[in-house]
Amino acid sequence: PSIPQNEIPTTIAYANWIDSEVAFESDENCLNTDKYVFSDFPRLPTFKFDTKLELDEFKNKYKDVFTMNQGYNEVASFNEVTANYDDEFFNNYSLILTYKEVSSGSFRYGITDVKKENGTLNLMVDKLNNPEVCTDDMVGWLLMAEVEKEYIKDCTFFDTQDWEGYSRNALNIENDNNMEKLEENHSTDNENLYDISVQYLIDNNDDPEQNKDGYKMFVDYNGFGITKDSEYRYVYMWIAEESYYVVDNKIVSGSGSSMPYKFTLELNKDKVVKYDIPKDGNEYTSSIKEMYPDDIENEAINYRWKDDKLIKEVKEYYSDLADKSIYYYTGEEYIKLDK
Repeated sequence: PSIPQNEIPTTIAYANWIDSEVAFESDENCLNTDKYVFSDFPRLPTFKFDTKLELDEFKNKYKDVFTMNQGYNEVASFNEVTANYDDEFFNNYSLILTYKEVSSGSFRYGITDVKKENGTLNLMVDKLNNPEVCTDDMVGWLLMAEVEKEYIKDCTFFDTQDWEGYSRNALNIENDNNMEKLEENHSTDNENLYDISVQYLIDNNDDPEQNKDGYKMFVDYNGFGITKDSEYRYVYMWIAEESYYVVDNKIVSGSGSSMPYKFTLELNKDKVVKYDIPKDGNEYTSSIKEMYPDDIENEAINYRWKDDKLIKEVKEYYSDLADKSIYYYTGEEYIKLDK
């Protein structure tokens, strides 16, 4: 059964941005770590508090991670929102909490549905607004649902699904048994076009550092999808590229970038015509919306790339060096980076 949004008390509090996968992966109190970290369906970390003591323990554990005493515009602080969750509240209710990290403080989110099925309680989190102009800050939101203990007494698993991170158009098409339309407009399995687009960047690299000893450009990517019209094919992907070189047997980090791309290729030839990248500052989010189809723009806006794979490749490539540390040159000295 599902509880309509207007029949269950929910609230939101401000929290600063953190990499939630790293922060919560080893937390035994995160109830959906196995699905949250490894699932293909976008999920958010989920916690359940049955007593005020459990809530206080969470606050104490993350007091140096989250900003708990400060709000954001009209959104109250976590401490203010949770002030009324006392022992009397927990006599009859449990508090289910999840965290959503986003690329702009202009976006607002809510728990739009609560479902119980086969012993699992699922929260559904979705974006509630779509502003034309967005701030370029990165924030986090703590979302909470007040659920009666009687209602969840037979639940053994608690989960939160991130519906913004999932293609709502694709889901609707699937539910309508009309997958042919999705396959016609969005081809997501053509790895060849992703590789061609990445190679285009490598071949047209104009990095002034490429003449330095031991120079190499390392690239990693995530493909969001591929579309086409009567003239061109369009490849949407996140590309992270970092360059490194060697000075005095040290691995030195050079230039790099990590951002979404849109490549335009000829319709019948595997040839890149051009590529587009987002604008800087306050125009970052709006420019991605201009570049990307509606059903995948949010995936690009909220995507978080991690450099673990790239760093591993870098250290393997320079494995003949005794010092595997990575350094950054300030112009005056080499500083060891925490990579």
